[in-house]
Amino acid sequence: MKEYITTDRIKLFHGRIGMDDKQAARREHQVRKIPGSRDIFEIVSPVSFKRGEIIRLADPDKLIRTKVELMKKEKDPDTGSDGMDDAMEDYIIAAEQAVKAGRVTESGAPKVRAMEEILNCDITTEDRDAAWAALKALNDNSGDH
Repeated sequence: MKEYITTDRIKLFHGRIGMDDKQAARREHQVRKIPGSRDIFEIVSPVSFKRGEIIRLADPDKLIRTKVELMKKEKDPDTGSDGMDDAMEDYIIAAEQAVKAGRVTESGAPKVRAMEEILNCDITTEDRDAAWAALKALNDNSGDH
């Protein structure tokens, strides 16, 4: 998911969105937190955002792209982080979606291509493996098998 700032009022009807807890609290009846994620929510009924709000979207459609502006993430000067933790969270969600769709290898791991299609970007086999290991650990800790 990439971070955007809204340049106009927008309404989203479905999909997943990243937002902070304060934004989500104001929309508690329109979104449901994705288990195991820090700030990713599933839209369960139409949700609106006013101009100037910061949200995260995986692949905004053409109309929404006219009402948002991509925010460039800079590396943190203290930690050198470029947001890889956010990317890994997206990889884990994509892995979960690929598995649920049955797009898996013989070993049960999500297919790299399936994850790439969900994320709308290229990933490495190592990224897939790390996301798959994290997803299995999350499921083991939550009792889902």
